[in-house]
Formats: sequence, structure tokens, C-alpha cells
Amino acid sequence: MASSADPACPPQNAGFVRRKRDPRRRRDIYVIDDDAWYHAIMTSERQTLQTARATMAAAETYGLDTPVGQRLAKTAAYLERVSLNIMESADRWRTLLT
Repeated sequence: MASSADPACPPQNAGFVRRKRDPRRRRDIYVIDDDAWYHAIMTSERQTLQTARATMAAAETYGLDTPVGQRLAKTAAYLERVSLNIMESADRWRTLLT
């Protein structure tokens, strides 16, 4: 996946910036929505949750009774809890952006 700083993925393609026609001039302007940070955080945390699920699947593959499986399971639980906490906090404080 290309990062937002990657020329192959300009910010308007990432959904943070949108192009709008300036009605008074013959040019486009770029607009950043008020809740762009909210959407960026939620996208990031959804990706982290996917990583947590993949980590737990790897833990189960190695076996939850093995040292590597136990470490992976702890990592998965940590990532899941932190991500869910950040998502909950982002929801709670979203009104600050508007």
C-alpha cells in the first residue's frame, strides 16, 4: 500500500483532500474536510486490527502452548486493545474537529 507521502498515492486519492472547482475562477481548489484526522486515525486503527488478527492466527498456527505462540498471542491482544481504545477515543472526541 502506498503511503500518503508517496507520489503514487496523492492525498486526494487517500480521501483526506478533495478537489473542488472554484466558481469565481477557472481553477480547482483543494479542500481538507474538518474530520480528516478522524478518518485517518480510524483507517490506521482498522489496519492495526487486521494486523492483530493476523498475529493471532500466526500464534494459533505455532500453537498457543509454545513460547513463540504465547508471544504472538500477547502481541495480538495488545494491538487489539490499544486499537479499540484509540478508536473509542476518536469517536468520543470527534466533535472537537467540527
